[in-house]
Amino acid sequence: MLNKVISSLAALLLISSSAVFAEEAASKESAEAAAPAAEKTAEQKLPEGVEKFKDWIKECEKIKNPEGKEIELCQISQTLTNTEVNQPMLKVAAGYVPNKEDAVMIITLPLGVILPPGVQLTVGEGKAARVPITTCLPQGCQAGVQLDKEFTERLKKGTKLIVTFLGPDGKQINAPISLSGFTAGIDSIKPK
Repeated sequence: MLNKVISSLAALLLISSSAVFAEEAASKESAEAAAPAAEKTAEQKLPEGVEKFKDWIKECEKIKNPEGKEIELCQISQTLTNTEVNQPMLKVAAGYVPNKEDAVMIITLPLGVILPPGVQLTVGEGKAARVPITTCLPQGCQAGVQLDKEFTERLKKGTKLIVTFLGPDGKQINAPISLSGFTAGIDSIKPK
């Protein structure tokens, strides 16, 4: 059941975010394990309806639910770019599935990553969470996880989320995701 919920949200988040993926990518630089932390590029003008919470971008889209009722689906996201080739390397998106209390996080990785180890998520000195890569689409390979209250609190209190995965060459990549603005962003989309 959880996989079905995560898959549904992944599809919705992917649909709602694919149009601004390239625009977001220009606002972040990537970092691998030995590289310096991601640096911000010059502030860009955001498309209409997009709101910025420090290092996170909030996007909303109106869609029809299975009953045909129009609902608004919102997410916050952050994209890292591989500066060597100026291509998106990783996107982290978080949002809420309708009628669910806990948020879901979808990590989109480039095609060609090594699939079996999945993705490891680490905040500070806390226990790492291992998340399987569940699907690969033309936009990239995705790993999704429902965020329990404890992990969500760690994200809110932390300063950096480290997303670890294996690149096509089998080398470990540790991608730092800033958590600056995460709390305000995720709270802004929490269902009332």
